[in-house]
This record gives sequence, structure tokens and C-alpha cells, in this order.
Amino acid sequence: MIRHLIVVTFRSFTRNKSSFLINLLSLSAGLVGVLLIMLWINDELQKDKFYANDNLLFQVVNQWKEDDQINTSYFTHGPLAAAIKEEIPEVKAAANVVHWFDKFNISVNEKSFSENGFYVGKEFFDVFGFKLKIGNVKGVFQKPNSVAISEKLAIKYFQNPENAIGKTIKLENQKELTISSVFANLPQWSTLQFDFLMSFEDFVAQPQNAHRNKWETTGPYTMLTLTKGADKQQVANKIKHVVQSHFKEPLELRVVLKPFSEVYLYGQYDKTGTLVGGRIQYVKLFGIIGVFLLLISCFNFISLSVAQATKRIKEVGIKKNLGASRLELAIQYFFESSFLCFLALMSALGIVYLFLPTFSRFTEKNLDGLLSIETIGVLTGLIGIMSLMAGAYPAFYLSSFKPLKILKGDILPGKGGEGIRKILVVTQFAISVTLMIGVTVVYQQIAFVQNTNLGYKKDNLVQVILNLENRDQITAFIEEVKQLSGVINISSGNTPINHQNRTSEISWKGKDENRETAFYFYGAHFDLLETLGIQIKRGGIFQEILVMKQTRC
Repeated sequence: MIRHLIVVTFRSFTRNKSSFLINLLSLSAGLVGVLLIMLWINDELQKDKFYANDNLLFQVVNQWKEDDQINTSYFTHGPLAAAIKEEIPEVKAAANVVHWFDKFNISVNEKSFSENGFYVGKEFFDVFGFKLKIGNVKGVFQKPNSVAISEKLAIKYFQNPENAIGKTIKLENQKELTISSVFANLPQWSTLQFDFLMSFEDFVAQPQNAHRNKWETTGPYTMLTLTKGADKQQVANKIKHVVQSHFKEPLELRVVLKPFSEVYLYGQYDKTGTLVGGRIQYVKLFGIIGVFLLLISCFNFISLSVAQATKRIKEVGIKKNLGASRLELAIQYFFESSFLCFLALMSALGIVYLFLPTFSRFTEKNLDGLLSIETIGVLTGLIGIMSLMAGAYPAFYLSSFKPLKILKGDILPGKGGEGIRKILVVTQFAISVTLMIGVTVVYQQIAFVQNTNLGYKKDNLVQVILNLENRDQITAFIEEVKQLSGVINISSGNTPINHQNRTSEISWKGKDENRETAFYFYGAHFDLLETLGIQIKRGGIFQEILVMKQTRC
């Protein structure tokens, strides 16, 4: 039986080569797009979902009213983590996290490398549950200038984790750090990606960062783990009370404990303080596009299958006249559509496998491990449904004809299924037009973002993160860089240019003292405006002030 079905199927494919190739190529192309979108969505949905204490892991979010709107910020007070751990029993562990800087320069044995590093509180490993390969969680930052590095870095620098313990690395060619522990490599689904960790206490011990550990300013993120059974709303209210206790004036502050696993996808708030989404909007958008691609491929496949099947009416009549039952004909048509879908799926998987490294680089994701049995299983299920839909018309409709009517010519080839084909073509056309309109809108939005004047000249603009201890070192660095060919201008600031600093301590003549108005500010060298190419609407640019000392002769 199976052998007969295969032989008949191959004969049908070779007899109708053009239809077979069109069906195979169109279905394969659609499945390639659907599969790539599935891989991307699967990666997005798995972000930060791997923590063992996921239901107890939260990030502190601040909301406050200002100028008739609610501002939302993930930046918190530096001393907050230690304070809530001490004063709120429901907080099992709490830690600061500072990751404003993209890269640090690390020197090992006179060789320099650029690596990702965070400043974190002492209970960081307790909060997140990251595993240590070597070392004690409680003793990671017991001594000043200690550093924890990843297993990957330990192998890269010292051949194995055991050799790394006790060794020193130099930060920005200035500060020596002693390796106290080695932690396991992070999963690819972690939004926190770092190669080494330094102590938050060492961070605020630096003169330029001392203000980050005061209640008057914000900056670090605060992460915490609650005890089982704790009410997060009650804990949030207690955190607000802890913050309020360090200010004389009442604060219009609302504290939200946001599940950390939701920050990546659901991290955007509107001006009323209401959660409105985040990256989940892109996930939904690409999901809709994937469904549309699958529908177009499905409708095209069904339409071609129906058109081809109506040309085989005489074949149906002859086979039924020779004794073939309706069930046998139905099985044959289902087998043909299923076999074609199987070939298309195998072709799509082969194409995806070949282009997956390129697609991973394009999306800046590691998608190799996501081409799993589960993903293929889901796609196989969809293919099964598609093959049933494509084979349903010839299997049930054509096989129902009386052989005598077919052989007498009462039923002509190609005259069946017109209504079905028209519906499929119109639906397919409507979906295609919708996708084309969507692509046009997205293209116009991207073109708008690329061509709109952002207020500064972004072309050939480079930001370099330095961890230098005093202004003299920065000035010396600037003077050296100015001598390099190709450098038009250079300036500096006290934090990365994309870091937000806010203050409400600005006053002016006629200001309502009962109304707080916050300003974003940036501390910078006098010639930053020229370096960024920012135009002045009124007034002049900053001028360098030279202080000259008079001496008596």
C-alpha cells in the first residue's frame, strides 16, 4: 500500500513538474520566514525566565507626580538596598546593580582586553541565584578591591578557574583587583550579561561616585528577593516608608515591585504611570507577520492543489471504474499533499540551518540552540493541518463523483473548485496588500528616524568609556587624542552621554516653591557642545575659564 502511494505520488509530481516546483518553492519560502520568526520570538519570550526563584525576584521601580504627569524610573537611591534588607523582614536579599558602562579595559599579564563589568551589592548572588564555580557566595566581596570573574574569562586568561583564584587584574590600567571567585557562565537568555563583577562599595568609594550612595541622588538599580508568602504590595509600601524616613518633606512617591522576568518585555509606562507594554509589542507584531506569512503560504498551496486536483477528474473516474474505493482515493490525495508538505519542511529546515549563523548576527542573538525538537514539532503540527486542508478538497469532493458521469463527460476537468479558489485568491491578495502597507509604514518610520535632525551630529561620533580617578588624567587623555590624525574634536563628561541625571534643586526668580520641577542635566567639559555639533538658539557657547595666579616680585 505504502509503496503504491509513493509510486503514484512521484508519478503525479513528475507529470506536473511546474505545479510541483511552484508549490514546493512557495511553501518552503514561507516556512523559512515563519521558522526564523518563531526562533526570534522564542528567544524573546525566554528572556530572564530561567531563574529558580523567578516568582520571588523583583526590581524596585519609582513613580512620582510631576507637572501633572507620573514619571517612572528604574533608578533608585544608592543606600536603599542595604536599608530595606535591614528594616523589612520580608526582604530575603537585596543588592544594588550599576551597569551604565558598556565596557571596561582589563589588563592581564601586560595584555589588554575589553570586557563587560558591573558594580553590584554584596548580596547579588543571593538575589539572582547565579552559581559559583569556585568561591563562597558570602565571601565574594569581603575584601576591598575584590572581583568575581566568569568561567569563560578564567579560561581565557588563566587556562582554568582554579588558576584564576588569587590572581590580580588591572582595571583601566589604574586599579588592581584580586580575583576572589569564579561564577558559572551566564545563560544566553539572561538580560544581565557581564564578564566580571566588582563591589558597589568600591564604586562609591571613588570620589567621583561618592554621591551615588546618598539619599539625595539616584542612580543604581535595586534588585531584591522576597521570602515565600510575602505580599509584594505591602513590601512596596514599606519601601516607600523607608525612603520617606530619610527626607523631611513628604514625597509624592509610589514604589512598584516589578517581577524581574517581566522587565525586558513589559517595561514601558505612559505619563499616567500605567504599564503600556515594551518589547512585547515587537513580539506581537512579528507574531502577526509570521501568521500572515503562514496563511499566505497555506492559501497559495491549497489554491494550487485544488486547481491541480480539478484537472484529475478523469483519473478519478478511471480508478473508480477499476474498483478503487472512495477511501483509497482520499488516502492517496492526503498522502500526496502530506508528502509535498514534508518535502517543503525539510527544505525549509535545511535553508534555515544554512542561514541561521547569518540571521543570528543580524539579530544580535544566539539562536543556534533554539532550533529544537519542540520548535520543529510545532511547525510539523502546522504542516500537518495545512496538508489536511490542501488534501481535503480532492479527497472528499472529487472522490465523491460517479465514475459514469465523469467518463461520459458530464463533469469536465478544471471546472470544479472555482468558488474555493476565488475565496483563497482574494484572501491571499488582501493579506499581501496588508503586509505591503505595513512594510511601507515601517520603512517610512525607519527613514524618518534615520533622517530626522536629532539636535546633534551623530555621524562619526564615538563615545569612549573611561574609568579615571581625577580630572587631570582625563585632560591628559584628551590632549593626547587631539594629536591623532582624523580626530576633529574631543570633549568629556562625568557619565556616559546616554545616562540620565535628574535634579529638582534648580531655582529661579518667581519659581513656585511648592512645585517641584525636575531637570535632566549633564556635567561636561566646556567644549562638549562643539564636539556634538549642538546649535545654540540664544546666547553663546561655554568658554574655558583660565585662572591666573599673581605673584609679587
